[in-house]
Amino acid sequence: QREFPGHTGRVFDVDLGQDGLCVTASEDGTAKIWRLADGRLEGEVAQSQTKDEVLRVAWAPPIVRDAAGASLLAVAGADGFCNLWRGDDWSAPKSIQRLAHEGDQVYGCAWSSCGDAYGAWLLTAAGAAVRTWDVNAGKSIKQWSYQEPRGDQAYVFDVQPAPRDADDALRATIACAVSDGTARVRDVRLGYDARVLRAPGDSKVTAVGWLGGSAV
Repeated sequence: QREFPGHTGRVFDVDLGQDGLCVTASEDGTAKIWRLADGRLEGEVAQSQTKDEVLRVAWAPPIVRDAAGASLLAVAGADGFCNLWRGDDWSAPKSIQRLAHEGDQVYGCAWSSCGDAYGAWLLTAAGAAVRTWDVNAGKSIKQWSYQEPRGDQAYVFDVQPAPRDADDALRATIACAVSDGTARVRDVRLGYDARVLRAPGDSKVTAVGWLGGSAV
């Protein structure tokens, strides 16, 4: 067990990297990068000048990192932006993109290891919408939204792409956690929800994950 003291607010998310680093997201408005071996703080990034909460963080997968020639980090916040950072040296990170979400808090962000299956490597969830992104151009490629059963706006709390070893039928799918009590598996190429999994009662689904390459 190891502690990483430094945040001045609650920690909302953590992601482990491939190179012995982890990153934490906090309501104090920062994402901090730590070395797992000794708990040393390697660097930090601020979401905005007004210290808006950082809600989600995600390291780019090796296939994206290798193409970029450096570690890339997505940092999503309550200010309606997902910021992309390049870490040749995390003591001096470089901001490379600010992806706007029309003012909606960005609850989810995730990188895909098989984005070649549908042309996008970064996914975000903000408000009722899920977006896929061309990170080089900083533009959304595809977008879709959800509604509550009575027609009210739903909220998408999490988004997770199928893993690279997913069954062929699932390689271009994305799992979404929706406030209407469902987890939805979206076929991005065909543009429809291939599966809808409903939670019992009036529960809200706030997170999703994949079990191997065949189950959510």
